[in-house]
Amino acid sequence: MEGAPTRVARRVAALVRAVVDGLRGHDLALMSAGVTYYAAIAIVPGVLVAIRLIDLLLGEAHTRELGRSLAEALPGGLGAPAVVDTAFRAAATMSPLVVAGAAIPATFYGEGLRRAFVRLTGQRENLVGWRGRLSVLPLLAAAPVLLLPVLLVTPILARLFADSGLSAALGVVVAFTVDWLVLTATLTFVYRVVGPGRPAWTATLCAAGATGSFVAGFLQGFVLFLSFTLDLGLPFGGFSPVGAAVAVGFWLFLLHLIVLVGYGLTLRLGEMRLGENRSGSVHPEQKHHDLRPASRKSGRGEEGADT
Repeated sequence: MEGAPTRVARRVAALVRAVVDGLRGHDLALMSAGVTYYAAIAIVPGVLVAIRLIDLLLGEAHTRELGRSLAEALPGGLGAPAVVDTAFRAAATMSPLVVAGAAIPATFYGEGLRRAFVRLTGQRENLVGWRGRLSVLPLLAAAPVLLLPVLLVTPILARLFADSGLSAALGVVVAFTVDWLVLTATLTFVYRVVGPGRPAWTATLCAAGATGSFVAGFLQGFVLFLSFTLDLGLPFGGFSPVGAAVAVGFWLFLLHLIVLVGYGLTLRLGEMRLGENRSGSVHPEQKHHDLRPASRKSGRGEEGADT
């Protein structure tokens, strides 16, 4: 008789195969690069808006203190502490009109994600850009609530990272846990609202939690990368700012690649749960929805693909 661990292993193996089959035929690298482009437009104004809203909630003095703690907790690579300090200074001077103006490019992140998600599902959708921008507005409004836990824990992290050994290791665990919780909440909204359709809540939460753990781990890896002394301008004729921009862009590319795979996992979990509701059990060989591009499914050439 097949034991519980074996059944779990078979289910996991079937899920992995379903995710891989669903993503096969899509150029995930190209889609991740596209989302990274939209992120390059949106992240800085989005962060500035979030910091400005936190400033209104907590007061300028308290917010600046949290900003200083964050700068102290980060390694000095790529000038990260100076970038954080500059961002908090700039956000404090933003007028309501400037905040509203900054929110416009910040919504482009939603457009990039929506376009990628629509292609992953093989659907066709009108006004996909506007749908993505409008759907991300609630997330932008909630950004201060999501950013606050990260900022509030930075004084503790700064003290832990100031020491070596066990204290620094504990700091990594605390940072990972906080990032994971915030990212899980964020990805749950992204997969459920920004993406087309409405995946089941259980499937969305499970996929967002799993994906959030990988993204949080990569963020910790990026912080470790900042601690290395590297001449990033060497491959670019000594232009260090160019090398720094490429390095940040590459890390964003990897993170978005994980996010796209996580969306595929969300869809697969939703289908398996739907199969459970209909039949009472999940069959490992259950036929899943084919998410390959329409041109590949119909046998047409690339010229027939949706542009």
